[in-house]
Amino acid sequence: MKPQLLRSNPILALGLGLSMTAMLGGGLPAKAQQTYTMNARFLTNNQSLWGNGASVGFDLTQDLTVPWNTGDFDEGSWKHVSVAGISLGTYGAGFNGSASGTAGLRFRNYASDGSLNINFPIQVTITSSANGPLKPGDTFTLSTDWAPDPNANLNTDLGDFNVQVNGILQGNWSFEGRVEAASQNIVDFTADDSVDTAPLLLDTGLLSSGTTTLGSIGDYGTVTYSPTRIQTSGGLLAGTKDQLAASSGTLPPFLSLSSNLTNLIVGTTSGLPSFNFDKTFPGGSIGFHLLDLVADLDLRCRQDFVFQAVPKLVLQLSTGQSINVKLGDRVTLTMPDPQHNGGHPDLTITPIFNLEGHLQNTTTLEMTPDLIFTPLNVYARANFDVFSFDFQYEPVAPINVLGILNGILPSWSNALTYYQTYQPAEVITKSFPVGGFNQVTGTRIVIAGATP
Repeated sequence: MKPQLLRSNPILALGLGLSMTAMLGGGLPAKAQQTYTMNARFLTNNQSLWGNGASVGFDLTQDLTVPWNTGDFDEGSWKHVSVAGISLGTYGAGFNGSASGTAGLRFRNYASDGSLNINFPIQVTITSSANGPLKPGDTFTLSTDWAPDPNANLNTDLGDFNVQVNGILQGNWSFEGRVEAASQNIVDFTADDSVDTAPLLLDTGLLSSGTTTLGSIGDYGTVTYSPTRIQTSGGLLAGTKDQLAASSGTLPPFLSLSSNLTNLIVGTTSGLPSFNFDKTFPGGSIGFHLLDLVADLDLRCRQDFVFQAVPKLVLQLSTGQSINVKLGDRVTLTMPDPQHNGGHPDLTITPIFNLEGHLQNTTTLEMTPDLIFTPLNVYARANFDVFSFDFQYEPVAPINVLGILNGILPSWSNALTYYQTYQPAEVITKSFPVGGFNQVTGTRIVIAGATP
């Protein structure tokens, strides 16, 4: 017997599949065209949200940093003062030098495997074109179709989504400052140093269970943490019969941070040089503030899932042949000679059902950030009897780090892009098959054969 597969209205689908129970019509011989209706329910529980064999559910590290370089600068305010033709000398203050480096944050976002549950009941119809007892060599067609139960559903549970934050400070600087009155140096200092550090500021995975707020971080700012358990539930995607969809939507922030990160890094790391210098003198003050990084940001996470199902059918014939059919296809069979069918004139067909497919998991980190970085600010002010001055100099203007990243560095590995507003930054998308499919054997269909 030579089967021929004829495609009619193929159903493109991806999916997950699993165990099925089926209630099928009786195995009566088909003497006329007959339709068999079968209800099958596919189930799966506790599957990974990230794919088979994933030892760690999700782990992604990205740097949110910006480089700077002041170049060489020499700025100040000076004046030679004379009264009634008598020189009182030079008064003023100034700076010269250079600084360069990188500053920002490093985020490591990680989560466990989580769990995936799917309930996908379907109704299958198999229609035989046989219209009476068939002789060996006669052909007939089996047409298949299926429809999902409207109660099909998808549920996910990500027990935790954590973030680890490191501060990044790398820099080299060398500059001098002085204040002069009556042509005499009253303040004279140099700053020549470097730093390269990435201390751990926070890891929510290390917090004790039930922690909901961390409050103030010394004198450096505040951080609020709300443990996030991301759960989704959804059903059939509108306009489809082979797709389920579920989304967490936008969730409240699981981490809110407001801090002077430079001070926080310095305050939590020993052995670092001073990043600020403030010197007062009779009548005034002079100083600098180096690597001033201020952050005010919220972090949110969301998940979106699409499950595409491909129900399949194996026809096991009493001749020993097996024919694979995608539900929605039809197949033409030839009635066998009894000598090739165990001596029986009737052809017995046993349907065996499977479910295959894929799950697409899109996990997104949403940021509402304001991250301002001032590489260097120098100032000097004084009020002498004969001369006063007040100046401030920033070799590089304060940088909105997120604006820089959007405007100058739009492309990141892993497609991770940060925005200044409530626009999502896609973290990762995975599409993968899920194993563990169970076969279900249906009730036999008997095609009556003609007897001599």
